[in-house]
Amino acid sequence: MVRPLASKDPELALAVVKLIPSARKRDDAFKALVKNAQSSGSMKLLSLADLVDQPRQRVQVLNAWVRQSTGFEPERVIHYILELAQSSERRSLMNTWSRHVYLPKSSTAQLHQLEESMASIGAEQQRPFRDALIRNRGDDLSSKAKARLGSAQPFATEVNSTAPPVESGGR
Repeated sequence: MVRPLASKDPELALAVVKLIPSARKRDDAFKALVKNAQSSGSMKLLSLADLVDQPRQRVQVLNAWVRQSTGFEPERVIHYILELAQSSERRSLMNTWSRHVYLPKSSTAQLHQLEESMASIGAEQQRPFRDALIRNRGDDLSSKAKARLGSAQPFATEVNSTAPPVESGGR
């Protein structure tokens, strides 16, 4: 019942989900709502996240967006996490980002990818992302990339960010 309604009016679908008396059925309906938004595109997920008032559900929706968007827009995801996500959501979103960011096989390509992803954020903002990558993807990283991520020296940063802006409806 929620899925057909979700594609037409996500706000109404969310209101219907909230009215379901059984917690388990409510969670199942919410998951279906998130899945529908996910198949409709990343902006639907961000719109749904803005409608959700439960912190746990909001993080669930945002994590789905991060999983979906990190593979092809890692810099945009980083900017969302830093600029628009609430402070209580950042650690979870950084962990999700680190688990889903694309890491090439060669150490040179990995270093280049990491430079690109980190170049658009300030040196002090890089540390939590670097830590999350080491913690969650340490086995996938080359020894050069691990050493670079673990060093105190930040990646070079650009003066003007080239990451596309991330829009959020309400927060």
